[in-house]
Amino acid sequence: SRRYARRGGPGGAVQNACAAFFVGALMLVGSAVLLWWNEGTAVERYETLELARREVLELGEGARAGSGGRGRLVHVTAVASGEVLDDGTFGVAVPALRLRRDAQTLQWVEKTSERKRQGGGRDVTYSYSRQWRGERVRSEGFHRGGYDNPVSLRYSPAEWDARVSLAGGFELAPSLVQKLSGFQSVELDASEASSQREEANGLIAARRAAGAAGSDAVALRDERALSRPTQVAYVPRGYSASHSKLQSYRPGTEPEVGDVEVRFSAVPSGQVVSVLAKQDSSGKLSAWRPPASKTRGSGASSVAVVAFGDVSAAELIASEVTANTIRTFVLRGVGTLLCFFGFLLLSSPITTLVGVVEFVPIVGPMLSGLVGAGLCFASLTLGLAMATCTIAAAWIAHRPLFATLAIGAAIAVLCMGSRTGHGAGRTTGHAPTAPPVEPTAAA
Repeated sequence: SRRYARRGGPGGAVQNACAAFFVGALMLVGSAVLLWWNEGTAVERYETLELARREVLELGEGARAGSGGRGRLVHVTAVASGEVLDDGTFGVAVPALRLRRDAQTLQWVEKTSERKRQGGGRDVTYSYSRQWRGERVRSEGFHRGGYDNPVSLRYSPAEWDARVSLAGGFELAPSLVQKLSGFQSVELDASEASSQREEANGLIAARRAAGAAGSDAVALRDERALSRPTQVAYVPRGYSASHSKLQSYRPGTEPEVGDVEVRFSAVPSGQVVSVLAKQDSSGKLSAWRPPASKTRGSGASSVAVVAFGDVSAAELIASEVTANTIRTFVLRGVGTLLCFFGFLLLSSPITTLVGVVEFVPIVGPMLSGLVGAGLCFASLTLGLAMATCTIAAAWIAHRPLFATLAIGAAIAVLCMGSRTGHGAGRTTGHAPTAPPVEPTAAA
């Protein structure tokens, strides 16, 4: 990587401070909206999952699409079969539920960093490094020339999803298919590949015809099909192929900017999946929404869960409840950080003003450090207070019963603590004293 530095003047520091002030104000507004929305969404999601727990219909082993449950939330466990998917460019065809082509191009990437300078102003540093990227990095906006990326990428990432059917006549909606993860690397075999586009197209068409004739029907039910090498029909001229990837540079040499690497991965067909979703009249499984009569509002979230293996409905719902809890706390943390940084940015004009006196020996750096620490502590205190108050207000709006109980419990604890303190004070203030001991005469 390469680095270049540029010095900025005090005028730029003032402009940056004013911009930071307005950004901080926007961050405070955004944090309040985020925290309020997060609490309402968390409550609504929890209520939807609790309703799903009561409404779900268990379809036992060997159930068929016409055995009942139409229009209801059902739980199905069955073997999933996909299709023979191919990317159409390299002729990589695999029996899978999903296929992914990961094409990356080596490109220059610019990184900007700023450092505060004594006496006002900032030093800006631009560094450049080569990284593999799937999308084009626009080098026209770089601050320095000589780091040009390709105008267009020859190959780009892509994904293909199969029409997934389950044993028993069920079918997964596309939104559920996209939830299937667990991609495995596809091993490549380029021994019969061609570097001529027309010849490769003929190989691709022949393989598609063979797949349509049903020659891959067995492989669609075999989850180990991806463990065997997959034939590649097209390897561009100048490219080399290995078991894991296609690359535009010679093996063992250092890639240059503009070089390409292409890898493939897929979700194997023939695996057992467990689905929690709505079943329609044709047996298609899609997202389920609770009826409006059983929810408090019209914005109820949907339930559409799919997982590999034999997973019960209770376990699927429990995993969604856990995910909802984690998401709620993560967004609370994000909202609190936005409050903190919002107040910190609001104090940017003060920080910039104090930074002017940093050049004064001994006193300047000490004063700047004290003011900076004080502003940081004040921003943290105000941020925590704002986040707490916003969450509390959202609880009162979205969880009135729970909020009332929590407030009542807090008041009860405070009253008990107050009474205990007063009781201890009265006991200490009015403790009886022992009578004085009179001296006895000596015999």
